[in-house]
Amino acid sequence: MANTKKYLSHLLQNTGITPACSEEERAAADVIAKIFTDHGFTPEVQEFSASGTAKVVQAALGIAVFIGAVLMGIGGPVGVVGMLLALAAAVLFVLERSGKPILSALGSGGLSQNVIAYHRASGPLASPRNRPVVVVAHYDSPREDLLAREPFAAYKPIIVKLLPFAMVAPAVIAVVRMLPVPGAAKAVLWVIAILASLIPLANGVAIIANRFVLPYTTGSVSNKSSVAAMLGVMDAVAPYELGEEFPHDTPADEYFDEQQRILEEAIAAAEAAAAAEAALSNAQKLIDAQAAIDQANASLAEAQTELQDAQAALDADSENADLLAARDAAQAKIDELNQTIADNQAYLDANAPQPEETPVPEATEAPAE
Repeated sequence: MANTKKYLSHLLQNTGITPACSEEERAAADVIAKIFTDHGFTPEVQEFSASGTAKVVQAALGIAVFIGAVLMGIGGPVGVVGMLLALAAAVLFVLERSGKPILSALGSGGLSQNVIAYHRASGPLASPRNRPVVVVAHYDSPREDLLAREPFAAYKPIIVKLLPFAMVAPAVIAVVRMLPVPGAAKAVLWVIAILASLIPLANGVAIIANRFVLPYTTGSVSNKSSVAAMLGVMDAVAPYELGEEFPHDTPADEYFDEQQRILEEAIAAAEAAAAAEAALSNAQKLIDAQAAIDQANASLAEAQTELQDAQAALDADSENADLLAARDAAQAKIDELNQTIADNQAYLDANAPQPEETPVPEATEAPAE
């Protein structure tokens, strides 16, 4: 554990965020290769082309399936467009899954690299029959995953398992709806197609958010913890023997204590800002409540005059329905104003800041003569 912590501290201090196929990722590869070299290995940097186009295509096809499922039940030219969209998305998805990509083949890839080090077995227990052990860790920094968050994380396995069927189901339903089936059955099939297409839609939205919207992971969750664990295994197999390995780094315990202090300060600042915002909001609500009371009081005298006039007119002609309605409306207006005053006064009484009590000086006895 101690050596893993040391390597995690070193990676956090020297690599930062390392998006795939970026210059930062290449720099991180050089840092890892140097560690391998310092431990007596001869690392190999193996470059390869990497592309995320396939994921983006999958997201686009999932969204297209949902749109097609919604449109297919509208009827007319719009329904035909929806049916064709669902069919096309399903066919392209099947081709992508079967290793015959069309859309994803159009995208260009970026350059990434693997850092590989070999440890040859030696000693009395070494044998040609020993099976090779491969320890692998990703060192790029991915973006956050929407489906890895609560409360969505529990549904991710279900989405992955049902996605192939949900991508094809709306297309199959679109074909069935072309057959001479009752209108009610077509409506039910339409609803089923929309419900099935929600799975590709959720998957597509998650992919788009992961690729373009959500921030990159930072700290030990940016794959650095797994790399540190791998380097810890390496250090156990081939320890560093030239003294202190990272003399220019801040010591791990000191570094993590500083990070904890920064985190606590950030949390305290956020809580203080939230408290200040809440206090400002409460102050504004108090001002609004007092303004509502003042406005209601200002309107109350006029409303009482209207009620007296309406009552006088009704007393003169008690059978007149219009005068009765006018009297009731005037009374309702007064009731509303009184309720407004009561509600806002209650809010003021409950939320207005209370004056601080001045402490009473303690009585002291006069010294005896």
